[in-house]
This record gives sequence, C-alpha cells and structure tokens, in this order.
Amino acid sequence: QNYFKKVAATFDIKFTHLEARPPPDIRGESKNSITTNRKLYVTHLRHPVTRAISNYMYEHRWKCNDLTNRSFVPTLNNTRGQTLLEYANTINHGSKTLLFHCNQNCYARWLTGLFTEKQWLEHVTNNNATDLYDLAHQSLSEYNLIIVTEWLKNPDYIRAIETLFGGVSGLTDRKDMFCGYEAREANRKIPLEVTAETFYKIQEINSVDSKLYENFATCQSILTFP
Repeated sequence: QNYFKKVAATFDIKFTHLEARPPPDIRGESKNSITTNRKLYVTHLRHPVTRAISNYMYEHRWKCNDLTNRSFVPTLNNTRGQTLLEYANTINHGSKTLLFHCNQNCYARWLTGLFTEKQWLEHVTNNNATDLYDLAHQSLSEYNLIIVTEWLKNPDYIRAIETLFGGVSGLTDRKDMFCGYEAREANRKIPLEVTAETFYKIQEINSVDSKLYENFATCQSILTFP
C-alpha cells in the first residue's frame, strides 16, 4: 500500500486502495485496462498457512492492550488461552463482517464476496470446493499483477517489480502496524512452536486458498528477472 502510494505520487497518478472490503468488479476489464482505461489492477498473495500463523501471532496470541502496557510481561500463562489450531479452526475471530476478522480461506472469500461466516457456510453447504475454487480463480485471474509475498525475499524479484514501476524504490519498506513491535518482541521471547501436523491441518482447513496459492505461485521456477 505505502509503496504504491509512493509510485502514484511520483508519477502524479491516482491510487485507490481497498482492504478487507469487496474487490472491484473487473470482470473482462483488466485485460484491456492498461491501454483503454489506463488502469492497473494489483493484488498480492501470501501462503495461506503462513498468513494464518502470522495472524495468530500478531493479532490474537496476546491482547494488544496488554502488550502495550509497560508493566505487562508476556508468558505462556497469560495468552488468550487459545491454541494456534483452535484459532485456525474458527472461521471468523470476531463478529464484524470485514475480512480483518477472517481466519479461513480469506483470499477465496474476498474474491467471491463471502465475507461473513453465515455467507461462507451457506455457500459451502450448497456448493462443492471445486465451485468455490473456480469462482475465486476466475476473479483472481482478472488482475494485471499479483505480487507473491514470499518472493519479496528475492532481491531480483524486488528489483524487477520496482523496475516495472519506473524504478521507484522502497517496495519492501515496512511501516509497523499498531502494537506490531510489541507483538514481535513477545513472540521473539516466547517462540511459537508449530508442528508439521499442525501445519498440514491448517493447510487442509484453508484448502481453497492453498490451491489458489499453489496455482498462482508455481511460475517462480521458470521466471528470470532482469
């Protein structure tokens, strides 16, 4: 988000950012959007298991209000009391409808508009996983550029993206979220242990997202970057 704001400011172009809200309806538009409407649709993907673990560590393991209290000392005994797997088995971890509160198959739900737990369960009941995947895949395929978060560890990939946007630097510059530093320090002092069994169970829980990620992130081995 901050990087594309910088790109927009550099070239005096309009930047619109949507987060945790319905995606734009770009069906059939993105293929010609660059030349006709002068629009570029960009999104990003992160491995769904990594996303779920990170969400637990930084949003749920300890209460943010506790972590920002200088007298609070995080321990295994003063977490919220919910294990990673218990957390991952919850469809939403809040009552709100925004996808900030999403736990399972969040990419597919964002792409298909199935934000609330009720919407998701109704759709899952009436449709099979293949239908859900096909709908999400069709929507994601409309984007002009999909940035794979894990690839941002590759300097060549970073350089290629920045070159694509006129050489504007700072793609991986990070702006800390609220209580991000405190959560990071707490998890550093008390590392979260994730077993292989838990990893694969979370992957199974996020089966639609896992398939999406696998499909859209498999071109890495054949790409060469300038």
